[in-house]
Amino acid sequence: MPCCAAALRRFPDGVLNDPPQPTPATGGQGSASGAALPSPHTQAAPGTPTATSIIDEIMGGRQAVKNFTSLCSIFTQTNTLRRFFDETSTRLRLDIYAGQSGMDNVLEEKSLNRPALALTGYFKHFARKRLQFFGTGEMSYLHDHKQEEQEEALAKILDQTPPGILVSSCDLGNLATLKKLANQRGIPVLRSQMESQDLFPEATICLESVFAKRAAMHATFVSVCGVGVLLIGASGIGKSESALSLLERGHSLVADDSVIISAHGDGTLLGRVKPQGLGTLECRGIGIISVVELFGARAFLAEKGIDMLIELVDEDSDEVEERAGVDERFAEILGIKVAYYIFKVRPGRDMARLIEVAAMTYSLRKSGCNFAGNFNNNLIANMRPRG
Repeated sequence: MPCCAAALRRFPDGVLNDPPQPTPATGGQGSASGAALPSPHTQAAPGTPTATSIIDEIMGGRQAVKNFTSLCSIFTQTNTLRRFFDETSTRLRLDIYAGQSGMDNVLEEKSLNRPALALTGYFKHFARKRLQFFGTGEMSYLHDHKQEEQEEALAKILDQTPPGILVSSCDLGNLATLKKLANQRGIPVLRSQMESQDLFPEATICLESVFAKRAAMHATFVSVCGVGVLLIGASGIGKSESALSLLERGHSLVADDSVIISAHGDGTLLGRVKPQGLGTLECRGIGIISVVELFGARAFLAEKGIDMLIELVDEDSDEVEERAGVDERFAEILGIKVAYYIFKVRPGRDMARLIEVAAMTYSLRKSGCNFAGNFNNNLIANMRPRG
């Protein structure tokens, strides 16, 4: 039971007073049945609520977590260099400089390794399972040595069979030795048009994304007031229709029917659309529509962070809707928690408006404004027993 709702139900006057004593004529004024609540200063029968116990009960909201990972279809994918290249080549401005035959080499770790010490011949603790990053320092070291010395140093590194090498074209220059050895051993060299100082952090972020746990979920995903809202519920409950109403209000669609979800190490969830579903929405009775053609380019986003999950349920469902907003509910997906709301679908109820207000309320809470919590605290502050 919500905190302030519990207090108001038990104390409709809004003040925790010593209850009036019953009289023989009326049987008491404390309740409809004539049984008055005991004073907090008197001995109450076991199990009888007192003002003090009720204050303890309503002093703060509770947190509940519901796990939705079971609704996801977990992807099992091998992280190959080809997959890394396909997913990041545009962002990192990559091309394959050498060793194309090794593009199916497996990336076993989601970190870059800078082989500066290995170039000098020190291989203790060499991270051979990682993608090797040749930065300005490594490439300058090679350029300062003769071709025979370059070949000897590079051969020792490539003999460790790393999955691949990442290098900036600004540093690569005309290093024919690296190209020759990489082609011979089938170890790809990915060349970027970015400078090393920018390439390293961007590539690290991209590796994190490639290694992120992924799943597909039957849901509709929208961006409402900049908040990523995942809508779930039974087929035909009204997820797509709610999304359509939100599009008419100026919000954006990310994905309909199936959402690809990835869990990242910083504790965030990212939702994106399948390639075949870009900018489309299924409306029962109409069919597949293009939201971009109907509402413009602002109506579609390819991906968005998931901030909250809203479950649409039938009005006869046993699920309980939040009343006061003090208790916090969370949904857990792939081990990460997001805000969770339950809305019952009833005839005449404006679901799009409720979703919109829920998103705005979430934004206010994130900025430090918790109206329900403040209301509850003010209510408790005014509930003072009489001296």
